[in-house]
Amino acid sequence: MARSSLTIHGSASGMPNGGRVCSGYLIEHHDALTLLDCGSGVAASFLRKGFDLRRLDCVVISHTHPDHVSDLPLLIQYLHLAGKSSPIDFYLPREFETIFEQMIRAMYVIPERYAFDLRVHGYEPGVLCEQPFAIEAIGNSHLKSYESDVRRLGLPNRMQSFSLRVTVGGVTIVYSGDVASFGELKPHLDECHLLLLETSHVDIAEVKEYAAGYPGMRIVLTHLTGEDAASRLGREFEGLRNVQIAEDGMRVELG
Repeated sequence: MARSSLTIHGSASGMPNGGRVCSGYLIEHHDALTLLDCGSGVAASFLRKGFDLRRLDCVVISHTHPDHVSDLPLLIQYLHLAGKSSPIDFYLPREFETIFEQMIRAMYVIPERYAFDLRVHGYEPGVLCEQPFAIEAIGNSHLKSYESDVRRLGLPNRMQSFSLRVTVGGVTIVYSGDVASFGELKPHLDECHLLLLETSHVDIAEVKEYAAGYPGMRIVLTHLTGEDAASRLGREFEGLRNVQIAEDGMRVELG
């Protein structure tokens, strides 16, 4: 049987703290490695946990806040220095595609110099890929609060933010990314086996009620501001056996 797992490499929120790395979640299936988000510290976390970054096939970014995207240039540079030769696909919100390519070149991270093919895909809501497993992007309104500033300043930002639905080996994972509310995520949780929920912008009481009503769904709470916040969440969800508080390095077997 194929080995499938999810490893949490970063469970911190947008407020950096000394005990946790920013958002980064690795799915391993057969020999394929797919990374969901790549916040500060994720590349080093790979190495501390003994993963060979050269095996990475795919990176998917949910939105462009720094805590979800800031390690991407360093990751690419490492892959070059480590001698990666196989292709890697980057799926980025469409609004970030061109800016990202300009940004990395400004840092002298120049893909044309490298032995591996860096394939950048700007995406909109819908199915991103189906191999080695299916990933679907679900638009959310997390960045809509920036709309007045975007209009006032004439920025090109399109406020694209996504949750991700991943189906691997018969198991469905929903990674919330940051959402404006838990309510906008709930319609997309049908047949979800594992909910990876970033908690910074959701009503915890609503999540607790939902978790109690779906005891068969495993829920991992992440995007934490520090150990005090993690402890408070642990106390809040005490007694709900299907809910866990994320820790960096936590490994969840799938299937």
